[in-house]
Amino acid sequence: MDDLADFIAQQTAERGLSLRALAMYSGIGRSTLSAIVRRERRASPATCQKLADYFGVDEDYLLRLNERRTLSEVLRRAFPDSSEAKIDYLVRVLQQAEREWNDQQD
Repeated sequence: MDDLADFIAQQTAERGLSLRALAMYSGIGRSTLSAIVRRERRASPATCQKLADYFGVDEDYLLRLNERRTLSEVLRRAFPDSSEAKIDYLVRVLQQAEREWNDQQD
């Protein structure tokens, strides 16, 4: 498990949950969950607590997963003079490349 996004993806897949259903059952906004899964933002401690309660796992475990840097954070540090639009574009390109890589590995 690399980060909180991976944890959410794994748990929702295993339980056959959509992000919309997870949002409804956990009390977390769907857009918030979506941004976390896309690694565009980190979860707040309150969000980690709600996820821990819903999935029945230790909150500290999720907080540690959440501490790992998001892709946008890494890109902002690597390219400090780049606009948000450019960072967003790079995130999308890298996510697409990751999907293609994963498809080739299957």
